[in-house]
Amino acid sequence: MTQPSHSSFFAQPKFLVGLRAMEHIPVELDGFNARRPMVIVHPQAKGLVKRFVRSLADSNLSVGALVHCALPYVNQYELERLAGLFRWRQCDSVVAIGGEFAMDIAKALATTLTDGNELKHREIKDRTIPLAYIATQAVGGNEVTTTMNLDGREVISDFLYPDIVCIDNRMVGQKAGLNSTVVAAIGSLAWCVEGVANEQCSPFAEASVLTAISLIADNLPSLAKRPADKKSALAVVNGVAVAGTVKSNCKGGVACLAAELLARETGHNTNLLAGLLLPYALRYKQERNQTIKDDLLLALTGIDAYSTIAADDRSKESIRIIESLVSLAGVELNQLKIQQYLLQKIAIDVEDISESRVSMDYCLGFLQFVFGDN
Repeated sequence: MTQPSHSSFFAQPKFLVGLRAMEHIPVELDGFNARRPMVIVHPQAKGLVKRFVRSLADSNLSVGALVHCALPYVNQYELERLAGLFRWRQCDSVVAIGGEFAMDIAKALATTLTDGNELKHREIKDRTIPLAYIATQAVGGNEVTTTMNLDGREVISDFLYPDIVCIDNRMVGQKAGLNSTVVAAIGSLAWCVEGVANEQCSPFAEASVLTAISLIADNLPSLAKRPADKKSALAVVNGVAVAGTVKSNCKGGVACLAAELLARETGHNTNLLAGLLLPYALRYKQERNQTIKDDLLLALTGIDAYSTIAADDRSKESIRIIESLVSLAGVELNQLKIQQYLLQKIAIDVEDISESRVSMDYCLGFLQFVFGDN
């Protein structure tokens, strides 16, 4: 690893992971003087609520309000309605169970209830309401980040990090959530690989990337074969959550940036596009004689396998492993039918949003490399 002369990395959440992790939530909330949370539930996690409630049996925490109808978007009317319920039921904290929809609402609600914030104008100056996230396999990838979607627009603030991230084995391992887990995992791989590939990053970012990639690469294949394997599901969801802190601290490369813009134009999932574009981005770098860090193979295989592979073959092996992981999504780029006329526009926009860190010529060359034969 190369340590820059100056770097920063901010990751606020406290992680509770493993067996009976939910039993620790009351203790952590008590540290915020909170004992009566409003619980917001993702539609796909309704069947898991009883498991959370049972975990509170021996604690002094009681659920003040339970919201099952989490919408797939956040708007001001919904926030005002939930804020009124929060005050009427005398709640003091917010807990989201599963998924980006529920977590976006929880983030928006916790900031709305804090004096001084103007969410209508995307101004977030503070957050005094404790916020906890309980992960399930209905994962979108942005739950443990500093972002949320408000009325179709992205809002970014350090105050949008959850205070507590709980990944409990009882809340994962459902076959119904496998597809969203796989898609979020390959998208997280793209953000981790590109987040530390092209610039000097904090050693904390690189350590987080190593952890996230290892958790996903070691466990995603077994989860795809055995969706009910709670050990693998726990590890993959944990990897996605750790990758969220990387995404909040590092800038994406050509694959991630192009994926975000293509998703807006086509309606396809951003994580799916980023994951599918990642092997092409690495091969494009290789063709242009750009360096692919050896640390990537170390994260993908572990030290024992890494040490047996010749230095000249490590880049190829990294790409091969990533291609095998991405293939678990069961989708190929040519199935998405990306139109050629979009490529020039996407390349121009990538240069703009990256502040010229990724040039239009480089991005257009990459997109033509990917979609030239489609």
